[in-house]
Amino acid sequence: MRRLLKKTLVAWLILPLLLTFGACLIHAQSLATPIPPQPGGDVKPITLSVAVRSDGTWEGEARFSPLASSEPGAWDAQREAAAIFGEYGIRYSLSEKKDGGYTFSLAGDDAREIVELALSAGHTVKRLDGPVALDVGGFVRASQTMTLTLTSNPSTGYSWEMDPQAGGALSQVNGVEMYQTALGLGVPARQVILLKAGETGPADLHLLYRRPWQAEIPLTIVISIRSDGLSLAETCAALSAPLPSSPPSDIFGIQRDEMLGQPQQPASLSSTQALPSAYDWCAGHNGCPPVRDQASCGSCWAFATVGPLEAWIKYRDEEETIDLAEQYLLSCNTEGWNCSDGGWWAHDYHWNKPTPSQAGAVLESEFPYEADDTVPCSRPYTHPHKIISWDYVGSSRGIPSVDAIKQAIYDHGPVAAAICAGSAFQNYNSGIFKTGECWQSGINHAIVLVGWNDA
Repeated sequence: MRRLLKKTLVAWLILPLLLTFGACLIHAQSLATPIPPQPGGDVKPITLSVAVRSDGTWEGEARFSPLASSEPGAWDAQREAAAIFGEYGIRYSLSEKKDGGYTFSLAGDDAREIVELALSAGHTVKRLDGPVALDVGGFVRASQTMTLTLTSNPSTGYSWEMDPQAGGALSQVNGVEMYQTALGLGVPARQVILLKAGETGPADLHLLYRRPWQAEIPLTIVISIRSDGLSLAETCAALSAPLPSSPPSDIFGIQRDEMLGQPQQPASLSSTQALPSAYDWCAGHNGCPPVRDQASCGSCWAFATVGPLEAWIKYRDEEETIDLAEQYLLSCNTEGWNCSDGGWWAHDYHWNKPTPSQAGAVLESEFPYEADDTVPCSRPYTHPHKIISWDYVGSSRGIPSVDAIKQAIYDHGPVAAAICAGSAFQNYNSGIFKTGECWQSGINHAIVLVGWNDA
């Protein structure tokens, strides 16, 4: 721990009511989200072919295609199968090895786990971190409506959508509906898809789980589901995840009133002064680190924890680049924060956790980000940067005023913030972000604010 920040790192909680105040709102710079490097020809989607029974049990097979450039022994399909299926208690066995590929026989007791395992596969098998396709077939009646509820994580930018290239006899009759499953940042949601059939007869539903701005990224898993004697509506019901209780349950020791506090006017962080109508901290402080990509992992809390510290170090030390390890927070936290269930502010790990002598940030070069919460924490690590304290703007249970937020950025630099991210946020490009969808998605996404523009 050779370096201490000369100024206190300030982190605070910005809640959704703030984003709906008049015209004087926080401004975000328009930056393209970088697409993580793709393995190119090495990406071969896993195909799951499944039959669902009337009692919700299912069986099928999974086909692991050979990787285009694998060296002998470099790819272990059986290890991947264990990582994907083992966590869910799914029964699997190798049934065929042919042409470099592997086919596994599968059997499970709950059809809902089929989609869940596909979405979590990318957190344990890095090459599978990407879009998923879901094809469901069955019989429908003319004008019949049906509902399919699937797990989604809007804080990552991923959501379910109907394949625009598929066509067919089904149409979606509702917008994007997200219902957060718990309190926290990066937590999953349940996405409700309401469908209507055109004509009586067999119909196929084609869905994609992806980021709308990354349509060119190849699929990693393709799920094809048929049923034994079930209609399409009955199959959708068997696949559907339960809607969350209202209000969402507390899984991180976070109280609901802590997240949904009351607007307040906290004491000024410095002497009251006239603030500029537009301000970009990065422009006058040696720039800011680049925008980073959390991939499909619900780790926004780790990125927003790291971001303000990176910006301060870059300015203070006049470094061209500084990259701190989000994976350290993801793998080494003791609260159980992870990719699938999200987390909360982790500044204490840069300050005094797990113990003061072992606290501090770790460099990305020592612990690279893998968007995988199963990567082990192999302490000890080197901690070249450490904060001396952090705090909320105002209090942890209140919503600071717009002026207080501006003052915090002006006095202390970029700050961590929490917002509600649903379908509107996926389509955000630049300017003022103002949404009324917080009643569905809740406070679920962590960001870093660097300035404002009142224009």
